[in-house]
Amino acid sequence: MYDKEISYQIEDISYPVYITYKDIKNIHFRVKDNAFYISCPLFTPMRSIKSGLSKYGATLIEKDNERPTLYTDSYIYLYGSKYELTLPQGVINFTNYPRITYESKEELDKKLRKMFLSIIVSRHRMYEAKMG
Repeated sequence: MYDKEISYQIEDISYPVYITYKDIKNIHFRVKDNAFYISCPLFTPMRSIKSGLSKYGATLIEKDNERPTLYTDSYIYLYGSKYELTLPQGVINFTNYPRITYESKEELDKKLRKMFLSIIVSRHRMYEAKMG
C-alpha cells in the first residue's frame, strides 16, 4: 500500500513513517495515531523528506496529541456535544435525533453507523436536488 516505510525518532520516541510517491508537486505531511503519512512527488530525495520531518515533525505530533478523542469507553462526542457512555449497556438521548439504546459497544457502533449513514444520505439527496 505504501511505497516506503521507515521510522523517525523525535525525543527518544520512534514513529513509523509511511511514504507514498505520487504525481504531485509538493510534499504533504500528515499525522494520524502517532504515525507520519507522507505523500510526495515521484522522485523526491529521502533527504528532503527527512528535512521536512525534522522541521515539522514535532509540531505535527504535538497537534495530533492535542486533538480530543471523539470516542472512548466513557464518552462520545456527537454533533458538538459530549455524551457519557455506560458500558456494556446504556442509552444516548439526542435532542434532534432518536435515542439509541445499546447492549454492547459493538451494537452501539452498528447503530451509530446506521444513524450517520441515514443522515449523510438525506443530506446528499437534499444537495443533489438543489444542484439539479
